[in-house]
Amino acid sequence: MLWEPLAFAAIAGVVPSLVARGPLAIAEFTWTAAVACLSVAAAWALSTRALAAVPIARAAIVVAVARELQRLIWTALPSDAIPGTQGWIAAAVSVFGAALWLATMRVDRTRA
Repeated sequence: MLWEPLAFAAIAGVVPSLVARGPLAIAEFTWTAAVACLSVAAAWALSTRALAAVPIARAAIVVAVARELQRLIWTALPSDAIPGTQGWIAAAVSVFGAALWLATMRVDRTRA
């Protein structure tokens, strides 16, 4: 519930320079905001035990992992990744995302 909104808040300071950074930076900023919103919606759905909580959580996992991998591979926005560590971080993000996906599979079966 907090990771993606905090990641978005970390880059929110670039709003005044988005036009200077170009259309790709604007698209990436919008994509990051959408991922943060979906992550909060998934956390809220899970905390209220909504019927659509598991599918929303799965979608949030997929887009959050995609966003983190995209940020590691290429970004027009500020990044705090140390050069040379992107491969290790990408592997860790992928494994963590897969583990979360499997955890939602288990939660989905217990609801049935």
